[in-house]
Amino acid sequence: MMSIWAYISEQVASTSNLYVDERAIAKTENLLRLNDMLQYLGFNNQQAADSLTIRVRQMQLKAKFEVIASGLSEAHREEITSLDALDKAQQSIISYAKQCNRYLVIGELPRTVGKQLWIGAKVHIEEGDLNYRDNGSRKWITLPAPHATVASAVFLGIWDAAKDQADYLTKYEYIGRPAERVGELIESGAPLLDKTLYETIFGEAYCVLDDWKVRLMGRIQSPLS
Repeated sequence: MMSIWAYISEQVASTSNLYVDERAIAKTENLLRLNDMLQYLGFNNQQAADSLTIRVRQMQLKAKFEVIASGLSEAHREEITSLDALDKAQQSIISYAKQCNRYLVIGELPRTVGKQLWIGAKVHIEEGDLNYRDNGSRKWITLPAPHATVASAVFLGIWDAAKDQADYLTKYEYIGRPAERVGELIESGAPLLDKTLYETIFGEAYCVLDDWKVRLMGRIQSPLS
């Protein structure tokens, strides 16, 4: 079986025109990120490897950008800066996930959204009998106590992490996709556990930001080729 690091190296090589420096892949910061994705976002090895592949490609693009910086337009400079901002947002998501994990371990709920459960980007969290509704425009997640409070706090966390990177359109993808994953979790009939619930939300929000990174890198790649 191919090791997770060999897989990452192969994926980076096959999806970019940039040299693959395996020392960069094995940097301590990447090792820590891989472990955090597995431990706090509920990722399996494949998901973590795919995500880390994206991060390594980002690091390599930035390194190449530093060499030819004078030849890039202001628009591409801003896009590369945006890549860094997205990575920082992902670091914030992991930080919130760690906090939530600690709260659950010691039996204390994370911070709430005042007395108001989460309502934003056409996603509503309500307290009541377990249910999920999606009318094609708005999504309602109904959870028994204390799950509704936990879910509201987690949605607040992911929004805090990336609100500066989301705009009036992309916020619906960023908040909507985690809501859809919670809906799938509810409809699966699996036992609802706080840990599974928050990992589902944090993990999908992290994946949305990965997708945004890939879109950005696709636009940046052309002048770097």
